[in-house]
This record gives sequence, structure tokens and C-alpha cells, in this order.
Amino acid sequence: ADTDAVGQDLTAVAEAALDAALALLAPTLPFCVIGLGRFGAGELSYASDLDVVFVYDGSGPEANTEAIRCARGVLQLLGAHTAEGRVWEIDARLRPEGENGQLARSLEGYRRYYQDRARLWEFQSLVKARLVAGDADLGRAFVEMVEPFVFTAEFGDDHAAEIRHMKGRIERERVKPGTANRDLKLGPGGLADIEFTVQLLQLVHGHAIPAVRQPSTAGALGALAEHGVLENAEAEVLLAAYRFAERLRNRRWLHLAKDADLLPDDQEELDQLGRICGFDLDPAESLTAAWREVADAARTVVLARFHGGTDPGPDG
Repeated sequence: ADTDAVGQDLTAVAEAALDAALALLAPTLPFCVIGLGRFGAGELSYASDLDVVFVYDGSGPEANTEAIRCARGVLQLLGAHTAEGRVWEIDARLRPEGENGQLARSLEGYRRYYQDRARLWEFQSLVKARLVAGDADLGRAFVEMVEPFVFTAEFGDDHAAEIRHMKGRIERERVKPGTANRDLKLGPGGLADIEFTVQLLQLVHGHAIPAVRQPSTAGALGALAEHGVLENAEAEVLLAAYRFAERLRNRRWLHLAKDADLLPDDQEELDQLGRICGFDLDPAESLTAAWREVADAARTVVLARFHGGTDPGPDG
């Protein structure tokens, strides 16, 4: 199936599951779920969890207690392991103060936190913020509230350098030795390369060009090209690599339900994946060559647009 359609369909299923959970929980105050990351973008893969934050409108301890009840209920209903499996893995750690923070906050509580204490990576995570379930007016109010913090005229070279440093640290900590060229997510020209590049350009230009404030990667690339931030050819190269990587991850997960981010190092598994992806002649070699072609092309754009034309090398 088309990669974009799979992502949209999986997102629709996740949203329906959240709607059903909230219907059972019956919040007694305005309450909503904001999707971040791939969920906010509408680009879920089979291996994706759901990055969310919980928002309510109200004040005082009773309102907070009710909101926490609803948030915990969502986590339990969708995330609990049962004899039939689990509906979805939900990750609420992108909330203010992470695992140490309140599971749900009021709209005003979020505003105060983002105004006074939030760090750059938290604003980057909000680039893809989107209402996915619950009170629609509250969800729209949250997205409108965070936009001035995320897309600020004060975003400068030091902020861009911090994002580059953060990406380098993630790669150093998470990429296993000898696997970079097989890593569809964190390897050169992979998903993180593309997503970080797109998000950096959105943060740089989003204040002056509101049209680039798109939660989806495909939508953002289209807007960045339309408004001259990227060349059309650059956007097409990044989108082609993004879709190819997602297609491989989905088929890898459906085939083995594990290690979706890595191309197999086992020759037989790589042959099988190559055939699944339509490479009948020398499937392992053909698949590897096709991935390297699109990934290398994407990496060239990433070096120019994210790293400023210089290769950061293995350390960042």
C-alpha cells in the first residue's frame, strides 16, 4: 500500500481508539489529547508508538484530579497488556518535566511552563502538535497558544547549533557500531536526517512564513519548496528517501515484527525483504543499492541544509 495512505490509516485507527477511550472515561471538564511526533504528523508506521500530551481547561485541585484520572485511564485502556495484546503503546514523556511532570496540565499551566521554563528541544517537539482526540476548542486553543513560542523571530544561529548538537548526541548514543548504513532511522540519509532538517527549516522560517507550519513531513516539504526555502529538487529528494525508508520499515516490521529500523544483516532475511519490496533479480543487492542511492542523495541535501555544507563526521 502507499506509504502515505498507511500512515494516515494507522493515524485514523489511533484517533478512533482514543475517542473510544474518552467516551468510556467521560471527562467532566474540557479535556483533550495532543499528538506529537509521527502521531501529530499523521505519519504513523506499524512500529510507531503514540507521542501525546494531555490538556484540560480548569483550575483548582478537583479539576486537576479529574484530568489526571482521564489521562491515566487513557494510558490504561490503550496501553495495558491483555490476553489479546495491547491496543497501542502510548508515550507521554514529552510533557513538561518528562516522567517527573504532571501527567495532565491545564492550558494555563502549559502556557506558564512554555513561557518560563521550556527548553529548545521541547519547542521542537511541538512543531508537529495537533489535536487528536477530545475537546476540539481546547485543542485548537493549545495549538494556537504554543505557536508563538515555537515559531519565534528570536530563533537564531545559536539555537540551530543546539539542535545540530542534540542530533549528533542522539546518533552517538543510539547508533550501534557498524550499523549506520543499515539504520533506516538514524543512519545517513535516514528518517532522522530528514525530519531534523525539515524541522530546523520550519523553526528558522516559521515566524516569517506561517505556511511552513505543517505537522506532516510531506506537507512541510511542499510548503518549504513552494516558498523558496528549499529547491523543488531538494524537497523531492528528501521526500523520496523518507517514503522509501518508511516503506522498508513497515515491510520489515510486518515480516518479522522486530528491528524495524535496521535492514537485516542476515543474507536470507535481506533476500526475503528485497523480494517483498519487488526486487526479483538479486533482491538483497538490489534493495541495498536502491536504499543507498536515495539515502545518499538525501544526505547531500541534509549536509547542505542542516549542517551548513560541512560533514560533521562521526562525532556529530
